[in-house]
Amino acid sequence: MEFKVSQYTPSSFIEFVGNPLVEALPGMPEPSEIPRKLLVKPMYTPEERLKSVSDRLSSLQRISALHIPTQTDTEIAVNISRCLTWGYIGRNPISQETVDKAIARAGYVLTEPEKRYLSSFIAPIYGFPIIGISGVGKSTSIVNILQQYPQVIRHAKYGDEPFVATQVVWLKVDCPCDGSPKGLSAAVIHELDRVVGTQYSAEFITSRVSKDVLLLKLNQLAATFHLGILVIDEAQNLCSAKKEVSRELLNYLVTLANTIRVPVVMVGSPMMSRIFQSSFQQAKRVTGQGEVHMKLMKRTDKIWPFYFQSMWTYQYTKQIVELTGEMRDAFFEESVGNPFICSILYKLTQEDAILSRKETFDVQDVRRVSHERLGLTVQMRQDMLNGKDVDLSRLQSMWNPPAAEVQNEPSPEETIPLQTVQQKVAERIFVLLETDYDRIFQCVGNVMKENGAMLSEEKLIRLATTKYLELAGQEERGTSK
Repeated sequence: MEFKVSQYTPSSFIEFVGNPLVEALPGMPEPSEIPRKLLVKPMYTPEERLKSVSDRLSSLQRISALHIPTQTDTEIAVNISRCLTWGYIGRNPISQETVDKAIARAGYVLTEPEKRYLSSFIAPIYGFPIIGISGVGKSTSIVNILQQYPQVIRHAKYGDEPFVATQVVWLKVDCPCDGSPKGLSAAVIHELDRVVGTQYSAEFITSRVSKDVLLLKLNQLAATFHLGILVIDEAQNLCSAKKEVSRELLNYLVTLANTIRVPVVMVGSPMMSRIFQSSFQQAKRVTGQGEVHMKLMKRTDKIWPFYFQSMWTYQYTKQIVELTGEMRDAFFEESVGNPFICSILYKLTQEDAILSRKETFDVQDVRRVSHERLGLTVQMRQDMLNGKDVDLSRLQSMWNPPAAEVQNEPSPEETIPLQTVQQKVAERIFVLLETDYDRIFQCVGNVMKENGAMLSEEKLIRLATTKYLELAGQEERGTSK
């Protein structure tokens, strides 16, 4: 595997002088320059509107990759830089003699109080949480920021002193669904193996190895590879675990920060705040750099028109659709300021225009597509406006392009017994709605009869779900009378 070879840039901070782990890192740009560095704009040319239907439908996926940095991205980038650099204080692997020489070469003449300050700076540098509802761009932001740093650096020599080491600047893992220390340790060791090319997982991750052994090994590996920062995504899984297990994992994270001084950044939904609030000690450890909250965009935010204008560039219908204030308002109202839903709606609206051969769309089409293709998220969007968390991943499969319809070919389900198709679709809807399976199964069968069963699975899901919700709504209104 190829890694970045260390190149050292002397620091202007005396605390970092003579520390190769810090001097090998790229310097943080001025805050005003950070948005430009984090901007992600997929490729696009107007000629793409002239490509085939299949090519254009495939290109629509680029819309979801667009990322327009906000002020929150800058806050996260500043915090990450501070955690990385100051987190290496007290973990300098170079001898004190070499450090003293470096300080002297830099022209510093230290007073006794300054010497005592440098020698006593051993307080742990804690991380911070990134909190926000699904779809606001937490994971995208943190990944873009982490990628500004090399993940692995090879060291061979520092000054006149041999220094052979592998430095893992950052690791990002998902919090295990069971919220267990053993699950987290296994995830981190697996990821370390992946980025460094080692095979510690095969040696230590077995059912017979206790969590205590895994935690000890993780401590050793983090120290051996000079781990700079650990990012734990989907941290709300701490809350879905048993209370005693989640607290055990939080206590371990505190131990990790205390013993090997690795800052931990936790990324998750507002749900994870409940655990932090239950213990002042844990909250203090986890929020050492302050909390970062990512919120829905507001219509009055300066970023909204810029984001929408940038998104509007990616237009794949043959006819150019003019961007108007009414159009921008329609997308904002239907997406409630959630960038993820906004990009999905824009993609689905264009998909509808292309498949229908209209090759254009208007405000009415936007609202119609929102009702037809995002109908199940109405309550979710209202919850977002009220500051509640939602799980958009459960509906992800329903937003994929209907491939069978695009190609104008018979759906694969035609060759499968209709009873099997009905059962499969009913089970998928039941997973989404978590309600009356028998009624859902019946609705699926009715839709298949009405349409001759000549539907793709995705369209069958949408129609059957709509029918079920309509029936449930009618019954609820009848009961309330």
